[in-house]
Amino acid sequence: MTIPFVITIAVLLGLLFLLIREIRRSPGPLKWGKRSVWKKRLRIALVLLLLMVVCVGIWSVLIEPNRLVIHAETIQIDEWPKELNGLHIAVISDIHTGGPFIDQE
Repeated sequence: MTIPFVITIAVLLGLLFLLIREIRRSPGPLKWGKRSVWKKRLRIALVLLLLMVVCVGIWSVLIEPNRLVIHAETIQIDEWPKELNGLHIAVISDIHTGGPFIDQE
């Protein structure tokens, strides 16, 4: 996991530096052959969009899968039918934890 993490951090930093460079760059007057202001804004919007996509990708691939908690429990039931041996049941709980409308009560 360390190599993908280092690669994603490098890409993220590269996009941040590109964004800072685009924001600080002056379009200059048209007689100098510089691009107009709307093209600069378009480049900044594109870099911001790429930055958001990379951040969502980092979150969904590197961070969120590690937050999953799996707790295995074996339950013994008397008179369990032999046809159902090896049956696995999954339970999902507390999916609303941390919501703004959920409190201690």
